[in-house]
Amino acid sequence: MQGRSLLIPFAIAMIIWYLINALKRTVEQRTGAKGWVSMTVSILVIIVGIALIVQLISGNIAAVSDAAPNYQANLEKFLEGAMALVGMDRVPSLQQLAEQFDVRSFIRGVAGCRRRRG
Repeated sequence: MQGRSLLIPFAIAMIIWYLINALKRTVEQRTGAKGWVSMTVSILVIIVGIALIVQLISGNIAAVSDAAPNYQANLEKFLEGAMALVGMDRVPSLQQLAEQFDVRSFIRGVAGCRRRRG
């Protein structure tokens, strides 16, 4: 896991470097600008692009966090309706579900299926 924290920023930097160089070549071919001018334009375009992506993502996160209480209320209504269909008066907690789950019989069932197949 420690290598991942080092490799991810390096990979992102490589991708950005590649995009800047590709954009620099395109600017040079289309406008004839050379050297630092095309590099400056390329860097500015990449910065503006990243800023727009960050703005878009942060706007979506804000919208989801604003709508989360509505989603939760709808999910609770759905679960209550589903529990009423199966004859339960309230939704069980995760702890209650875990207490009712028998791990030994589940493993035996899975092992039995594996023996029959293999």
